[in-house]
Amino acid sequence: MKTITYVARVHRVLGLLLFAFVLVWFISGFVMLFSTFPRVDAARKTEALARLDPSAIDRALVEFVEADSASVQIEMLPNGAIARRIDGTVQTFRAGAALTSLVSPMEARLVAKAYVARGNASQQPEPRACWSVEKADQWTLANAIQPRFPLLACSFANSAADQIYVSLVTGEVVQHTTSNSRLLAWTGSIPHWIYPAFLRRQREVWRWVVITLASLACGLSVMGWWLGWRLRQTMSRPVRKPVSRALAWKRWHARIGLWGGPLIAMWALSGALSLNPFHWSTGPSATTAEMVRYRLGGLSSPIQRTVPLLTALRACTERFVVKRITLDWIGGHPLFRCTVHGNPEVFVPGTGAAEVISSVPEAWMVDAWTALADSLEKPRVTLLREPDAYHYPSHFEPEPILPAYTVEWPNRRLLLCVDAHSGDLVRRYELSGRAERWLYHGLHSFDFPVLLQYPRLRWLLILTGLALGLLAVVTGTLVSLRRFSR
Repeated sequence: MKTITYVARVHRVLGLLLFAFVLVWFISGFVMLFSTFPRVDAARKTEALARLDPSAIDRALVEFVEADSASVQIEMLPNGAIARRIDGTVQTFRAGAALTSLVSPMEARLVAKAYVARGNASQQPEPRACWSVEKADQWTLANAIQPRFPLLACSFANSAADQIYVSLVTGEVVQHTTSNSRLLAWTGSIPHWIYPAFLRRQREVWRWVVITLASLACGLSVMGWWLGWRLRQTMSRPVRKPVSRALAWKRWHARIGLWGGPLIAMWALSGALSLNPFHWSTGPSATTAEMVRYRLGGLSSPIQRTVPLLTALRACTERFVVKRITLDWIGGHPLFRCTVHGNPEVFVPGTGAAEVISSVPEAWMVDAWTALADSLEKPRVTLLREPDAYHYPSHFEPEPILPAYTVEWPNRRLLLCVDAHSGDLVRRYELSGRAERWLYHGLHSFDFPVLLQYPRLRWLLILTGLALGLLAVVTGTLVSLRRFSR
């Protein structure tokens, strides 16, 4: 059997097995150009919070949050203040309760109402129904939500058909869906990621199902392109007698495959790489250990706070409507972060005078990124006021944080992106993470810097690729079905 005949048969059979998945990928990919998977709006979540009153924070809560070097966040819930650790663990504290004390369903219901009303107490609608969620459903599969179970879900009979999920452990809104976002998810994100709840709950099984299907689709595209290339001279010959419909479809499929095959293979391969097969990439996020070094400056005993919590909070509340205060460290330096209504976050240093500052001192950021890199090499620091190749708008973050610092150690091949206002570590790239940025994000979303400068051209290329992919799938399926029906 000739090689071309064998490849053609494998291509035909594989195409029939995969055509439904590939067809759904292209259709759902078009939907995903206009929508993302439902998620909580952070600004709306803050807006819904009650004003944080220093008098609501009692001695027991103060002792809890000042006990160690953990990052702790304090907010007001309907029944009083609550403190949460946000350093990778999920622990809460309220006066007179254990670290894992649960928020009552009634209080969670009030939190959901406030979120829907954006904190307007006079316009809080009553939920149509509320129910307990003990395990992840279709909308609460994200890894960050799992430690916050059980949840209380409340649906509302408003125009948006809001459905709010509130953690009964932390008292915070962890998911928000509407009728429109659910419809778009069922036609976009869920089929595109092969994301039904029963499969996604088995994370490793789901990962390898998607990786395998995407890899097979990549092989299918490469075989089709090779066949089209081998047959290109035959297709270019003039036809003097009437051509059968089957042959006409075959010729069209081969022509489309020559143009669209590499693009389909590229999308399929980058889709497989997005799930990090064999953990080949460290990704753009810092590990827990790296975040500890960044926060504590590599010190076993960071600088102790000399400014009391209540003093720092009062300094903020004198000038702003404070919704949240966070006790944190940057490079071993203690500070308080005050989340304020209608303004950027402000800060109070944890040592010295209790004065409000608009941004974290640059020297503290230097201490933080030096501790994370653990290198004597002097880094190359650039202040960004516009996106660049590694700090750029993405599907989930359309507007990257700016201004920001990029900090690079060429010999270590380490690159950090740091919020120039808060000192937060936004992204961290090692060599494999940089490769992932181009091989996954670049090839899958066409978010190359030159195309991000010309969004209409980028959209035109994506839509053209989706159209070629759909035509290749439809014509190839028709050819294979006619062949097998004979």
